[in-house]
Order: sequence, then structure tokens, then C-alpha cells
Amino acid sequence: MLRCQLLILDEALRKSDGTVKSFRCKARKSDGMRRTYLYATMTEDAAQHSRWAFYEAVILCIPIIFCILLILSGTGHAADKPSTEVYWPVDPIHGSVGSKHSSSLNEPIYKRAKRIWPDLPYTDNEVRAKALKGFLWMIKYMNTNGHLEGNENNYLTMLGTMFNTARDPYFRRVAWEEARGVINNLIKSDFFNREDDVSSLLEYLMLFNRFGMTDSKIEEITFQKLEKEKQKIIDGFQKLKNTSVDADELYDTMLLTYYFTNLKKKFPRLGILENLPDLRDFFEILAQYKYHLEEVETPDYSKLTADDISKITDDLYNVTHVIFVVCDYNFYKAPKKYFPRELDYMLKYADLICSRYHNDPDLLTEVVYALSIMGYPKSHEVIKKSWIKILAAQREDGSWEAYGIDDNESAYDKHYLTFHATWVAVEMIVEPVVLGTVPFYKSLKPALEKYGAAYNGRAKRNCP
Repeated sequence: MLRCQLLILDEALRKSDGTVKSFRCKARKSDGMRRTYLYATMTEDAAQHSRWAFYEAVILCIPIIFCILLILSGTGHAADKPSTEVYWPVDPIHGSVGSKHSSSLNEPIYKRAKRIWPDLPYTDNEVRAKALKGFLWMIKYMNTNGHLEGNENNYLTMLGTMFNTARDPYFRRVAWEEARGVINNLIKSDFFNREDDVSSLLEYLMLFNRFGMTDSKIEEITFQKLEKEKQKIIDGFQKLKNTSVDADELYDTMLLTYYFTNLKKKFPRLGILENLPDLRDFFEILAQYKYHLEEVETPDYSKLTADDISKITDDLYNVTHVIFVVCDYNFYKAPKKYFPRELDYMLKYADLICSRYHNDPDLLTEVVYALSIMGYPKSHEVIKKSWIKILAAQREDGSWEAYGIDDNESAYDKHYLTFHATWVAVEMIVEPVVLGTVPFYKSLKPALEKYGAAYNGRAKRNCP
């Protein structure tokens, strides 16, 4: 029987001309199946010589699988027909999701959170639960009372992180279906034809691509509008290189070059992207920029003016986003060697934003999140005390309190700030699942090394 199965398998792996196909099952590397993972990159000859190693793995797995089936069946008889119900850790809003397990949403939230993020390195299950509570609150908040309008980009960015970090396939599907619902509504509203801000169009095209939900028409509209603005963008960027920029200009330039960098990675041979600035050019501008009071070795917070504090917090926000864009927003980790200047600034002023002189828990979370992405351990003094404060600040409904909202804010700003506080807190918790190492765009590496080398001698505070 086994020999017959192997003969059938051999036929399945062959082409009509008798050679072995160059692709195989996408099993993970392990002791039993370590060879099969490599078939994807094998030539036909290599596969021809190696297929018997594949057969040996199959022979090894058959008795193991048989034993597992016996255990699951209890008596060795034919197994009952499997249930068509599936386990949903959250109640989805968009899309067709099939049947839900009757007890899935009745389980304690910490158990559901453990299914979603099983590899988070937390001994306290309540930490995972806080992330899931925050996610559930964000979905509810953004789907009620028009809160989503104008904030679709931020919501899609958050959903991308949830999809990327989760290990539970059903939770990933919930995030994907939610993103598809948002994207479909944008397309139906003719967003790409209505929107004239090229930066906004580029951001949405990047987000659509991240979920695999774009099409040639959307790309065509975006690139036509970019073509009209291309020379203006190039000229404006050259002007920035020759003048000093303020914190707002730095932030806008950072985001625009991030979008171009992402698109150059996605469309490496697209002519319209040639000569447009990317993050390599941004780091030339950043090297000339001076963070407010960065030269002060040991700042005395009591002597800072209100203007000083405002400029410091603006620059702390910029610093964290320098890290985020290089990490492609939670898809990669950032080596500390590239950012000694940013590390020094965050560690120098982290205590300021949780002091009696200025208490900004939202920005504090950004700083802790950025430090964590760069490999600082939870035991580090700044992270440890900030982590405790941030986790304790979650409210009963799962949200985190937003900072700095007043009655004069626009409806859009109020909704964004309310959402953002919870968004960044949840991402801080799930950060250890981040995969890959920067740079996500290989051509960026020399610019990062040059930037980091210029400031390495000035770093005052290093990770222990």
C-alpha cells in the first residue's frame, strides 16, 4: 500500500516530460520536513536528485499522523464528520465569515487573546487581554457615529498591524475583512477621483497594496495625478535641502518620502518614480535638522518654558516617526546603531512627558513603542516605569484616554486623537511579534549607515 502511494506521489511530482516539478509543499523547516521547504528554490536537476529525501520525510510522517488520528478518534474507528463551525475570537463587522462556534465569544478574553498572539513574551495573560480589549474598542468606535470619516488611513494602518502580528487565522480574517469593507467604501465613493492631495493618494495606494486590494484603475489615476505634480515635488524638495525646515515641514517631508520609498519597492521599474525623493533624501535633510535643545546634556525641566516644552514634544513625535517609517510601521525592527541621536533624545526627555511639567501619556506610549522596536528590553528603567503607567491607564471600555483634546478641536481631530491613544497603546503591546530587520528598502541601508555613523560618537545613553 505504501509503495503504491509513493508511486502515485512520484507521478504527481513529475511534469509530462518526465522531469520533476520545481515546486513542493510549503512546509516549515523542521527535523521531519526540512528538505521540502527548500524545493521552492530548487532547479529541476536539484529537485531530481533530492526527491527521495522528500519521500523519506513522507514515510516518517505517515505513522506519526496515523497515531495522532487514533488518539483523536479515541477508539481507532473512523472519525466523526468535522463541525462546519469555526472559532472566531472577535465578532466581525464586515464580510461573510461563516458560522461561529457557539462558545467562542463567551470565553474569557485573555484566552481569546492568547489564541491570537500566542508568541507574545508575557507571563501575565492580562497584558494580551488589554491588547484585544483595545482592538475591540477601536473597531466599535470607528464604525459608529461617523468616527471613521477622514480617518480611514489611520484605521487601515492599524488593521495592517493587527493582521501582521496575529497568529490566529480567523482573527487575521476579521482584520482583513474589516479592511476590505473600508477600502470598498472608499472605492464606491470615488475617492481617488475626488482627492487632489497627491500625498494622500500615495498613502492610500500604499495601504491598498498592503492588503492586496488595489487595481490598475486606481494605480492609473494616482500616477496620472502624480505626473502633474512630479516636477513641483522635485523642485520643492531641492529647496528644502538648501534651507532650514521646522518640525511640521520635517514631518510632512518624512511621510512623503516614505510613500515614495514604499512605492519604489513595490514598483521598482516604474519610470514615473524616477528622480522622486525617497527616505535616502530625507536623511540628508534630517542630518541638518536640530532637535530642540538636543545639545543640552542634562536638561532641568523646571527651567523649560512653555514654548520649549511644545517644541520638545513636537520633536519627540518626529523622532518616534523617524523610527516608524524606517520600520515600515511595525513590519521590521530597527537596529540601534542607525539612530544614536534619536535614542539620546528620547531617553533624555522621556521623563518630561510623564512629569508634573507636562503629562502626555499618548506621546509617552509612542516613545516606549519606538524604544521597544529598537530592541530595548522591558527591564530598561525608562520602559519599565512607563510601561506600568501605560497599562494602568486603560479604561474599562478598553480604550486609553487621549491627551490634549479641547472644545476647539475639529470633529476630525477629536476622532483621530481619541482613536490614536488606543491605537498606539495596542501596537506597543503586540510589538514583540514584529518580523524582519530594517531596512525594508535595501537601497536605504547606505544612507542609514552614514546617518548613524555621523552621530555615533555623540550618543550618551546606550542600551545595557
